[in-house]
Amino acid sequence: MKSVQLNILRKNIDFLAAFEKFSKKMLTKTMKKSDIHIFLREIDPTITTYEADQLFLLTDNDKDGKISLQEFKSIFC
Repeated sequence: MKSVQLNILRKNIDFLAAFEKFSKKMLTKTMKKSDIHIFLREIDPTITTYEADQLFLLTDNDKDGKISLQEFKSIFC
């Protein structure tokens, strides 16, 4: 997790732009697990599926199977 956060800082990634880019459901502003996988692999190509799954579970606070902008901000900012 820390390495992903460091990569975001190092690459000067705009988290809101990243969320909007990878969020397929623009009306509800949520990301699915597959969106998070793609986002994380763009940040760190060495991240494993297991690590991406764990970050998704950690980020999905309400356990609805989606990541809201608030949940995204809580982890990636």
